[in-house]
Amino acid sequence: MNNFQHRKLFLLLFLFIALFSAYVLVPLARPYIFPIGIAACVLCLFLGGVLFQKISPESVIFILLAFVVAFSSVMHACFYTRASESAFDYMNGSAFEVNGKITEVSHRGTYSSSYIIDVIQVGSDDVDFSASLEIEKITFFEYGDIISFTAIFEKTDDETLYLRGKNIFVSAATDDAVFYQKSEKDLKYYIHTANEYMCDRMVDMLGKNAGGFCSALILGNRTYVSSGMRLDFARIGISHLLALSGLHLSILAQTIDFILRGFLKKKYRNIVLIISCFAFAVFTGLSASVIRASIMLAVFFAADIIGEENDSLTSLSIAAFLIILFDPSSVYDIGFWLSVCATLGIVLMRPAMDELFYKWQKPRKNKPLRSIYSVCKYFYGILSMSFAAFLFTLPVCYFAFGEISLIGIFSNFIFIPLATVLLVLCVLFIPFSFVPYLDEVISYLCAELAEFMIDAAHAVSDIKGVNASLNYPFSNAVFISLGVILLLFIFIKKFSLVKIGAVFFSFIFVFFACLGTYSVFTKNDVNLSLSSAKSGEFFSFKADGESYVIDISTGKYSYMYEALMSVKEFACTEVDNLVITHYHLHHQNSIYRLSDKIKIRNVILPYPQNEAEEEIFTDIKKMLENCGIDYTVYTRGGAYICGLVNIDFAPLYKLSRSEKPIVALKISVNDASFSYIESAAFEGTQEYGKYFSADAVFIGSHGPNRKFKSSAEVLSSAQYVIFSASNEEFFRDKEKLSNVWYLEENSEVLKILFDN
Repeated sequence: MNNFQHRKLFLLLFLFIALFSAYVLVPLARPYIFPIGIAACVLCLFLGGVLFQKISPESVIFILLAFVVAFSSVMHACFYTRASESAFDYMNGSAFEVNGKITEVSHRGTYSSSYIIDVIQVGSDDVDFSASLEIEKITFFEYGDIISFTAIFEKTDDETLYLRGKNIFVSAATDDAVFYQKSEKDLKYYIHTANEYMCDRMVDMLGKNAGGFCSALILGNRTYVSSGMRLDFARIGISHLLALSGLHLSILAQTIDFILRGFLKKKYRNIVLIISCFAFAVFTGLSASVIRASIMLAVFFAADIIGEENDSLTSLSIAAFLIILFDPSSVYDIGFWLSVCATLGIVLMRPAMDELFYKWQKPRKNKPLRSIYSVCKYFYGILSMSFAAFLFTLPVCYFAFGEISLIGIFSNFIFIPLATVLLVLCVLFIPFSFVPYLDEVISYLCAELAEFMIDAAHAVSDIKGVNASLNYPFSNAVFISLGVILLLFIFIKKFSLVKIGAVFFSFIFVFFACLGTYSVFTKNDVNLSLSSAKSGEFFSFKADGESYVIDISTGKYSYMYEALMSVKEFACTEVDNLVITHYHLHHQNSIYRLSDKIKIRNVILPYPQNEAEEEIFTDIKKMLENCGIDYTVYTRGGAYICGLVNIDFAPLYKLSRSEKPIVALKISVNDASFSYIESAAFEGTQEYGKYFSADAVFIGSHGPNRKFKSSAEVLSSAQYVIFSASNEEFFRDKEKLSNVWYLEENSEVLKILFDN
């Protein structure tokens, strides 16, 4: 408690952040927010020591401020949610004429393009909200263009809140859009143009991969970051290198300070550094992590100028408060919470961990030993910061992603020193790239080091199992407990190495004990997940240590994304086998885009049986080879066998009235079997009897529309029968079936467990 006697500002700001976050992120808490706010105020006063001292003018002011801060936090949250959710008024299923300004080019593909837009007008209404837009053709709109289109607004399917972190609550899709006009060129436009110019210059001089990586590292511009690079860095726990943060800004500040050391006194250098921090934040797009780092560094430099001691905990709370005050949507941004939690862990744990290192006294006379000491101190600092950040971001990673990188700390130990050198080189690249002869030297150094880091990250990322799924039944209790313990440490006691070790090893022991018990009881289980989307279905399962996703859709990106994310209980960024049952023009583009989201190890493709399929097959194969993804070809009418898994595919067959092929397949794993068959298969002359005799039969609706009803008795041998998209209407005598499930379009995923 005494820790906060002189940190009343921290307590007030924490109160504001906690109440605002609770109101926005936990809708169920909104009706009770005022009693929650009163309880939070009492806790704030308790921690501030006001309840245990005589009433004085200072304590009265602190009490009044606590209640004013709590009330203003709730009001700020109310106004924000009301304004941000105003876009929901247009989610009534109607098609609107829309005008919007492009603020981000998300993707340009062969068959579709996607953008982030500020919506200006919907019908005759002038509005002000943002939306994600998918255009069903390749377009060439640029930043700042105002476009017109017709679309239906829908709620974003945003599991990780990435779009909501950009204040985007709705999405829209349209067949085409037309250029309306160019927007006025404001300061934001010129800053964006300057950033794009330096990014293009880096790519021109360093190459696409190295230049894209360097521009992300120093400019925050990830336009040219390849589809697999982000995934590689995420899988090995160093994705923060591609997202500007305190690491980048502190290295930039140290570089500038070193350059100015011979020209300016420390006081004036600090003023320049404060200006440079905020200029860098504006130039790189004002991301939450950079703003947080800029404010903390500015407070540090300002404290040094006026001769006051800097309190890192209060600086962090000021930064988080200002970000939420001026950009409330940051509360949805996972990057914001990862940045805050990682910094909080470093601030709290670093002193205790440094004490251990400083028991080794720095040699004063022996220069070689002094050099070794400095090197060890640097790498120990990386290790301690990585460990602190890892521990404090664990609860956030669990609730946001459901997975962690098992080698994150080791990766930081290797890649942060390399990134530090590359960042300094990139800072020098900006001016020296315009100087003859020097430009070649600096370009060569930047390109070689960047390529080495990219290749090393890819090699490590390719190792199977570098990421661990945390989607287990017991995970909620374990990670909530960890979060509560860490929160109690902040407010009640100072950290010590003994307590740090006790918390960490207790958590590890409990988690792995639960995991071991769970694994023993479920080692032979086969989990089958089924879901229905517009114009198709998909299902996924894991067996014999391999995960499989069966795609039976039109191949559009949104459907494929849902299919691959359906295996998130196994490993969120890794799918061993993606099975394509038939070809569509969208498949190539969708798989390419998905390779940026999830590690696809193998794509199982049907052997092409006509010219149209041959063309699509060739394009997909070429794309997979370029992305480094393996592929296997199977013959329809034959079987694909891998270990204990046997997938039997029906021959290619079409009804005379349709160009769509009938899809049917049966999967056998040990004693369990499940099959998929389209309802239209009951109309033709092709024999599909063996696909009805399975433990679970999934009747899909992807193929031709049904014309008449069939008897359901043919499905009587199945343990489970699942009808999708109202297919039960085409079957008589359904009451004779047991364990019938109805899976409507976009409904919750249906999971079935087979215990072998």
